[in-house]
Amino acid sequence: MCRVQLFSPRSNVVVTVRTRQSSFPGEEKRVANIAVHQPIDFRIAKALQAIDHDPSTSIPHLATLVSLSGSRLRHLFKTQVGMGLKSFLTDRRLNRAAFFLQTTQMTIKEISYLSGYSQSPNFDRAFQRKFRCSPTCYRNQQRQPIVLQNNLFG
Repeated sequence: MCRVQLFSPRSNVVVTVRTRQSSFPGEEKRVANIAVHQPIDFRIAKALQAIDHDPSTSIPHLATLVSLSGSRLRHLFKTQVGMGLKSFLTDRRLNRAAFFLQTTQMTIKEISYLSGYSQSPNFDRAFQRKFRCSPTCYRNQQRQPIVLQNNLFG
């Protein structure tokens, strides 16, 4: 299999072409997959920076920040990133919460608020859906190996 990337400076488009050898001798290579990658829109890049800075930000706030309507932002985000904006935000928020659960002694209610959830039960449900255990169980599981290492070494 061979992969070739072509860049067109006139249109700022990168084209990735994957080819594979035919199974029959003497037959030419055929194109297996062509993907066109356009550079990321500056508004989506700005939204991604805002999400990295504060994953608890809301979609209407992001839309205002990049001067787009909420629906247009969601559409552009999906085409540029390949994942829905709401799913992306939820994933980032829950990853942030998991980090806080591992590294801090904050209560779960505080962590849910810092992660952008105003209602703790909504946070619990979303966390359980992603990590397949409650936030309390997750915290206990993540801290247990550290305790065992400390007991083994000293």
